[in-house]
Formats: sequence, C-alpha cells, structure tokens
Amino acid sequence: MSETMQTVRRTASQSVTMLRAATGLGGNKTSMPEPANEAEAKAHRPEPTVLSGGALFKGSIVTNDSVEIRGKIEGDVRAASITIYPGAKIKGDITADVILVQGDVEGRIQAQDVRLQGGANVVGEIVHGSLGIDTTAIFEGTIKRIATHAPAAAE
Repeated sequence: MSETMQTVRRTASQSVTMLRAATGLGGNKTSMPEPANEAEAKAHRPEPTVLSGGALFKGSIVTNDSVEIRGKIEGDVRAASITIYPGAKIKGDITADVILVQGDVEGRIQAQDVRLQGGANVVGEIVHGSLGIDTTAIFEGTIKRIATHAPAAAE
C-alpha cells in the first residue's frame, strides 16, 4: 500500500476516534496514535478554541482540545486546558487538566493544576491537585484538594 494511502487511512481513523470520544460513543477510551516525528506532531496538534474579546457566549463548551477565553461566557466549559485572559469573564463551572486564570471567574474551578495569576478575580470553589495563587490575585471562596491515593498503613 502506498504511503499516501496509509496516511489517508490513519487520518480518517483518527477523525472517527476523535468524533467517538467527543460524543461519548465507542464504550472504551481510545487515545490518539503517537506521531511518528516532530513534524507530524505539529501537523496534528489542533489549534485552541478561542473566544475573542468582544464575544458573549451563552451555553456550554465541551472539547478535548485547549480553550482560550478572552470574552464573556455564561455557561460551563470543559476542555483539556483552559486559559482565561485579562478582561475575560466567566459565570459558570470550568473543568480541565490545567487551568490558568488572569480574568474573572464566578463558579467552580476543577483541575489537576490551577494557577491564579495577577489580575485574576475568582469567586467560588476551587478543586485542585496543585494550586498557585499570585499575591495580586483575588480569591473569595473555598478550596478543596483532590484526594491522592496514599498507600494503606500497615496494621
């Protein structure tokens, strides 16, 4: 089989896998195949979803990719990583592996790694694995650490 046909088949298969994962179909979790080299990795790395500064979005956003928020959202956001830029405002829950906040959030933040940087203004609950809060960030609410699995104590 020619190299071009193999690439076409691999690309089509990846699209179906991503569609199944995004819609919750397919039963078990399947991951994307590892890229063969750095050039292929760059070619397959998706661009982040960006909500521009002048935009107002009402509703939920769910994606397996990164999200950059510069505008306003009234609703929940779930993504691989979320960056909330200065001037951005979110009223809703946000969930990701990594969340970086430089704007305003009113709601629940849940991530393995949460960073509130200068200019952040957060009101709500933060559920995290690790948390960093800049001295100029404003936070009002509760903080809860995600439980880690410690080895059982010997009896």
